[in-house]
Amino acid sequence: MAYCRGKNNGQTALKALLRLVPYIARYRLQVVVGFVGFFLSRFFEVSTYYGVALGIDAIGALIQKESLPYGLEIWQIVVGIVSAVVLRFIFVSRARRAFRLVGQKVSFDLREQLFASVLVQGPAFFGRIGVGDLMTRAIQDISLVQRLIAFGLIQVVIMVYAPLFGMTAMLFKSVSLTLLILPLLPILYFYAQYVATQMGESSQQVQEALSMLATQTQENLSGMQRSSPSPRRKRNQTIL
Repeated sequence: MAYCRGKNNGQTALKALLRLVPYIARYRLQVVVGFVGFFLSRFFEVSTYYGVALGIDAIGALIQKESLPYGLEIWQIVVGIVSAVVLRFIFVSRARRAFRLVGQKVSFDLREQLFASVLVQGPAFFGRIGVGDLMTRAIQDISLVQRLIAFGLIQVVIMVYAPLFGMTAMLFKSVSLTLLILPLLPILYFYAQYVATQMGESSQQVQEALSMLATQTQENLSGMQRSSPSPRRKRNQTIL
C-alpha cells in the first residue's frame, strides 16, 4: 500500500516538477555544461580505476620479470592516474558550479514573479492568505526548489552516468560477476521508492509546521507593535 501511495504521489509530484521546465530552459546552456562536465568527470573516474588496475598488473609483471602491459613504464601509468584524478576534480567542480548557478537563477526568477504577483493582490487576498504562508512560500519553498534543481540535476547525472560507466567497466572486467548483482537491483529500487515516499511526507509536515510558526510569530510581533507604542510616537503625542 505504501508503494501504491508513493506511486500516486510520485505522479503528482512529477506533474508539479514539469512546471519548472520553462524556468530551467532559460539557462539550458548552463545545464548542458553541467551534464557534459559530469560526463567527462565520470570518464576520468573510470580511467583512474583502470589505471590503478593497469599499474597492479604492471607491478605483477615486474615481479615475475615479464613484459609490461601495453609497453608502458610504471611512471607513465602513475602520471596517467594523477592526470585523470586532476581532470576529474576540475570537471566535477565546474559541473557542480553550473548546476548550483541554475538553481540560484531559477529561485531568483521565482521570487521576482511571486513578489510581482503579491503586489497586484487586493485586501481579500491578504484576508484569506496568512502572512506566514506568504513568508514560507517566498523563503522556505523557493529555497527547496533551488536545492531541488541544484542537487536534483546532480542526482539525475548519478542515476544515468553511474550505471552507464559502472556497468560498462564491470562488463569489460568480468561478465559473470556483473550478472550476479542484477537480482539485487529490483530490491534496491523498491527500497529507494519507499524511502523517498517517507521523506516526502516528512518534508511536507515540516513545511506546514514552519508555515504555522511563521504565522504565529508574525501575529505576535504585530500585537506587540500595536500594544507598545514606540518612544517617537510617545514624544509626538506629548508634543501634540
